[in-house]
Amino acid sequence: MKIVKKLTALLLAAAASVSISACGGDDNKNKNKGGIKYPNYGEEIVVKGDFSSNAEVWVATASEKIIATESKQSYAKFASNTITVSAVKNEYESAQIVVSAKNNLKYTVELSDLTHTQDASAKITKDNFEIFTQQYIYVASNSHRNGMPTGYYPDALLPQANAVAYHKNVVQAGRNGAAWVQFYIPKETKAGVYTGSAKVVIGDDSATVPVEVKVYDYTLSDETTSKSVFRQPEGDIQRCELDYSEEILEKYNLYMAKHRLSTYSMENYTSIEEEVEKAVKLVQAGMSTIWCGFGTQSQGGFSVTSSQGMKDVVLAFALRSLEDEYDYVAHLVQYCARIDEPFFINYANGRVEAEVKWFQIALQETYDYIAADERFQTEFGKQVVESIKGIPNIVTDYYEMDKHRSKPVLRADGTEYSYAGEDVVLCPKPDGLDSAEERAQYDQFKEKWLYTCNVPVYPYPTYHIDDTMASHASLGWMMAEYDFVGNLYWHTCAWYVVNGSSDLEDPYAMADRGIGINGEGWLLYPGKMYEVDGPVGSVRLKAILDGNEDYELIRDLKDLYAEKGEDASDLINSISKLFYRESSITGGSLEYEQARELLLAALCAANSETGLIIGDIEKVKDENSGESYKVSAKVADGAELYSSGEKLTANGGVYTFMVNLDKDKNSLDLKAVKGSTTSAFSLYIGGKMTKYSADTLDLTMFTGKIDDGSLEDGYFFVTASAPENENDRRMINLEYEDAFSLLGAMTKSVRIYVYNPTDTTAEITVFAEYSDYGKVSITTSVLNPGANEINLDVFGTVNWAERGSVDAISFSVKGLDVYGIGNIFVFNK
Repeated sequence: MKIVKKLTALLLAAAASVSISACGGDDNKNKNKGGIKYPNYGEEIVVKGDFSSNAEVWVATASEKIIATESKQSYAKFASNTITVSAVKNEYESAQIVVSAKNNLKYTVELSDLTHTQDASAKITKDNFEIFTQQYIYVASNSHRNGMPTGYYPDALLPQANAVAYHKNVVQAGRNGAAWVQFYIPKETKAGVYTGSAKVVIGDDSATVPVEVKVYDYTLSDETTSKSVFRQPEGDIQRCELDYSEEILEKYNLYMAKHRLSTYSMENYTSIEEEVEKAVKLVQAGMSTIWCGFGTQSQGGFSVTSSQGMKDVVLAFALRSLEDEYDYVAHLVQYCARIDEPFFINYANGRVEAEVKWFQIALQETYDYIAADERFQTEFGKQVVESIKGIPNIVTDYYEMDKHRSKPVLRADGTEYSYAGEDVVLCPKPDGLDSAEERAQYDQFKEKWLYTCNVPVYPYPTYHIDDTMASHASLGWMMAEYDFVGNLYWHTCAWYVVNGSSDLEDPYAMADRGIGINGEGWLLYPGKMYEVDGPVGSVRLKAILDGNEDYELIRDLKDLYAEKGEDASDLINSISKLFYRESSITGGSLEYEQARELLLAALCAANSETGLIIGDIEKVKDENSGESYKVSAKVADGAELYSSGEKLTANGGVYTFMVNLDKDKNSLDLKAVKGSTTSAFSLYIGGKMTKYSADTLDLTMFTGKIDDGSLEDGYFFVTASAPENENDRRMINLEYEDAFSLLGAMTKSVRIYVYNPTDTTAEITVFAEYSDYGKVSITTSVLNPGANEINLDVFGTVNWAERGSVDAISFSVKGLDVYGIGNIFVFNK
């Protein structure tokens, strides 16, 4: 194609001027150019025989990446014969139709209208749906280090018509191809279940796939309340689109606004008035954030934020706010790329300090300047002026200096700098948000932001090609749960090879472009190559959209609870921990789908006439009963509440009850009823808990150097012999056939209580001895005086086929000669 040759020439000519901001990763240069090699079949493909002799068609959710070179059997637990989608009104949700080819073939997909199962007059017409043909990119090595295979990964989403025109709807024999089907649910849609069909056409034959869409009775707001800065340099777009017009840039910005992301920036500008007009148009289209460049001035040898530049830019937006009676100033942010990633780059002493200081000065001067302007003396004008104080100065750094990979940030005098009390918004990566204590460090700033770039990798969330869709979506959840308002990403269209190379021939190929990470730096593809009028999106971008929509729904749930004087934190955490804990990903597509379904159910229950509110979900643990959950709930006046079918009685308007882990599978099952309205909520909380008491132990179950054993106060006390070397540890093995025979694929965790009878601390290391693998260290922890709880969560992730069974649990103790083994609990998944 001539357009490809011309595009290649432009890329090669421009590559020398390409630069990349620091992203703190390794510099591995993977020169793989393995984009999928489509033969130029054109119209020469002739499909013979019936449909089933050429392909197998199946369905997968949008939260699973179906790799072209993996068998259907690899996705057995995700595969289905029916498209099943759940959504609220005004939401986008998707699914995949997979074609596993037996012969070389081409395919297309057609969708019908969807009809309400209880009301044939209610329809969702097919003009609300879009069909894309997934394009594949070769991953030669797993950069995310999460165990996912190499091979051809789906990423670019070509509109089907363009894919057909360029013969990109080809599937080679022995590989998968897939159509991405996106459903939009209009605001006026009647709640309920809708059914229809998709037709997959191959040659002269076709197969029908049933479609079922469940529409919840809730409407997602048009407003995007999360903020974002997704950098989208104009030069990269114009170079690869062969178009230097404002129109092509606007198409890119509007496309990203549709995905609830903000890409507009005033990095370089000649006319403030023209930039304000462009920004206003994008805000009106739904973009939540305007990234401003305020120009620079020189102070103390450093280039810092310009006071005059900030006055000029902010005043222009403030005046336009008065004109439209809409506060555009509230959308302004500064992402300070001049001091990008101080945790990774060693800036000159005082560089970071100067930038933060002079931003504060510029902001105060701008506030004073506009506050004194008589045009802003109205009530609305004063509101706009107050919004100036809220403009954040976003710096991609951690609060803790010990997270810096080089040296701490230093002041001009060489002493360590601290962000405490400064007017700055620190924007850490997810590995800086590992605990409530770490996240609380950012509460002192006017806003909380996070970002991803290159590293960290597994188990933290990323936008990498060889990461999961659940991981991409999770950032929206984490932001909403932990009250972070902003998300930053350094580049959406890095269609070049970094590190001085200039050999990228096709922006649709080469998963690692010189950074060492697959997919880092781009979420879009240039549409010009395939005559798409604007950008081509990716499956990763669709997952980000899912997370952004979920962000709004979680915020809505929080607000609904707050209006009724309740806190949704326990409920949200109980749902989200299905696929992430703190800031680490722990689940995949199935777990994410379960979490999302629970979120929709909880939101609709709280918003319904029953007014079902689920308050505390508190785990209760002790040495005797193991584990149970104490739950509180409320319903609207006149409503009744049932738990597992049993009608509950309120005390002071609050229902409080226990849910025990006494079944193979245990759930919090609630049903609220008011008149003809019923709200149901069911949350799986764990498998059966089996308790083994200390009074079932005796010395015959122990091996090692043991002098004595006795039962006392619920503990079996073991006296371990002194080691030959006084610096060695005292080791004993517990061979508990009854308990350890239960350990296997269904085990979630084991909890053992150990008693320290002294007044000083000791140290214990616990080992598991596997029949086919040998002895493995599980955990080392401190034994405090009195009862200690030892949690062995590792059993939930063991490869049992490789390791066999558990023959013994070993205790290696330092600092004690006598200690007690108490109750042992085995928890199923």
